Amino acid sequence: GGKRVLDYWWGAIEKLRQINDVYLVTNAKHFKHFERWATSRGIPVGHVVNDGSTMRSTGLGACRDLLLGLRRATWFKDQTRDVMVIAGDSLFHREFDLHAIVTEAHVASGDSLVVSYRLGPDEDPSTRGVVEVDPNSRRVTRFVEKPKNYAGGEVAACPLFYILQPAVVKRLPEFVAQHAKPSLGQFMEWIVNAQGLAVYSMRMPGVFRLIGNAGLREYLDLVERFE
Repeated sequence: GGKRVLDYWWGAIEKLRQINDVYLVTNAKHFKHFERWATSRGIPVGHVVNDGSTMRSTGLGACRDLLLGLRRATWFKDQTRDVMVIAGDSLFHREFDLHAIVTEAHVASGDSLVVSYRLGPDEDPSTRGVVEVDPNSRRVTRFVEKPKNYAGGEVAACPLFYILQPAVVKRLPEFVAQHAKPSLGQFMEWIVNAQGLAVYSMRMPGVFRLIGNAGLREYLDLVERFE
């Protein structure tokens, strides 16, 4: 019983006219489960992508999974659509306003956007992307993926929730070709720090928690706090 993590995301996504298509990339172990979940909510079965892996050690990495999803969506035919990327193992707070994000000024003008929030005292920077942001323009000036020893001021965490414009998305195959099993945080680090492409940040309250390997009791506690 109870709601699945994806149900929280779906409840927010299905209301937005700005989102045209939804694709879900999963491993072979959980593919049938997610296929049933998607079709029961009106998502075409062809929009559920099986990456072929059966365990974490044989996973492709989030960048390659995203690339599979983009190819299934035939994104590279016209390369004109913005892409929203969401981690399926994160849960958001009740104050999270997806509509406010997709209609944010930078998104409306065609810029890439990440969300950031002040890292809580119980959260480890080495489990997050960390961003430094220009306070005037809100442009991300530095992105560090899961720093072991972060040398900076107040830690602004950047969860895996991105809205990427085509100029960023089209660089993904190039990045993937250079790395064996790259994460999306590493891709964003490369985009911002090495390539100098414009990415902006929208500051929000502490709205995300990773579910990951949480046990049932911990998950139910999180749901209670975040609902």
